[in-house]
Amino acid sequence: MGFEQNGWKFCETCHIWRPLRSKHCDLCNRCVVKFDHHCPFLNNCIGKKNYKYFVSYLVLQTLDLLIGAICCYRAMGAEELVLYGLAKRNNLLRILFVYLVILTIISSAFVVLGFIYAIRNLTLNEVLNHEKYDYFSLKEPYRNPFDLSLIHISEPTRQAE
Repeated sequence: MGFEQNGWKFCETCHIWRPLRSKHCDLCNRCVVKFDHHCPFLNNCIGKKNYKYFVSYLVLQTLDLLIGAICCYRAMGAEELVLYGLAKRNNLLRILFVYLVILTIISSAFVVLGFIYAIRNLTLNEVLNHEKYDYFSLKEPYRNPFDLSLIHISEPTRQAE
């Protein structure tokens, strides 16, 4: 599709040379360095410059949902609801509680994945489309050339006799 030179690819839409791990986003109509994904909730691309803010947003969103679920749980057990004849609202609180718990679990999964990808120095785009990128070794053992983490799964070494 485009020209390639020393790992840099030419973007025919933006008319610029973009580095390895960069991608042109059709929705934003721009090239993004270390492209992770296009977030429909933020209507913005997530990449090198804003990934830490995106993960922070996910953590705060998860905490917000958790606080909402705790408030619903506490409100369901409040005796004032029965005393004031608001027992019908209790059913709505139960539905809201279940909804918030489900969203908290989903949001927590995204937070965990965000941290795992950050530790492994991977992007969601690379995980989903790894077969398109020749810099990943798909043979055993799997090799990620960008892994700078402190957590390494190394092959056992033989001791000298």
